[in-house]
Amino acid sequence: MDMYKKVYGEQTHHPDIATPLINLNSLYQQLNLNYRQAIIYGRQALAMLKETYGEELNHPTIATSLANLGINYDKLGDYEQAITYYKKALAMWKNIDGNVDKHTAINTLSYNLAVAQRKQP
Repeated sequence: MDMYKKVYGEQTHHPDIATPLINLNSLYQQLNLNYRQAIIYGRQALAMLKETYGEELNHPTIATSLANLGINYDKLGDYEQAITYYKKALAMWKNIDGNVDKHTAINTLSYNLAVAQRKQP
């Protein structure tokens, strides 16, 4: 990541800089290492992606980042935050055309959302 920052500049928001953050988020999540740290990486990546692609663009990488944040909050037991991120990701995926992962993502998010809603007190 440091190499990308040197190439693009410290203050530059670029997908090549966001990608290692997304990967760190996924690594921490999948290995059950530290969901709070995964959230930090995920939020940094999401902010960078939104800056790069725009706030209103429906983009698969942004939708996936939102979903990953939902999963992290779900694992921490913060179902309200998880539901918020799942809903944002689901809405975004529904508006993305031409992506082969769209239907799988919508099905997975719908399931995750339903489970989180059932867990919520």
